[in-house]
Amino acid sequence: MHEMSRAKKLVKQLVDVWVGSHASAIGLRSATSVKVRVSPLAGVDKDELVECFQIVATGTPVEGWQMEVVSAPFFLHCLTCGKTFSSEKPEVVCPNCASEELSVEPQDEMWIEQVSFGEICETKVDSELGGGACR
Repeated sequence: MHEMSRAKKLVKQLVDVWVGSHASAIGLRSATSVKVRVSPLAGVDKDELVECFQIVATGTPVEGWQMEVVSAPFFLHCLTCGKTFSSEKPEVVCPNCASEELSVEPQDEMWIEQVSFGEICETKVDSELGGGACR
């Protein structure tokens, strides 16, 4: 089950990069979700990846984050005219010259597309609230 190792890598990246640097830079109180894009060539079971993410995230700063997994399109290159384009399915013809001589372009198997943050705490003191205000 390679989804578990991918989930571990994802949680580590989120904790190291997003939580570590952005939390102090913007006064992060909480984050709510992460959106991950997965290549169609990765062979990832989306439901298993989400389940593994929830398991691996337990006890970390990203515990409780929701995870959305979306499919990336195929990136194809026409061997006849040289045009590169994307498609939801690999069985297509070139939109430029109608050639069927296509190659699949390599791409990352999985990448973080978006992190949604919850409340961001202001650093100034809001006298009406009697402390730091969060928006």
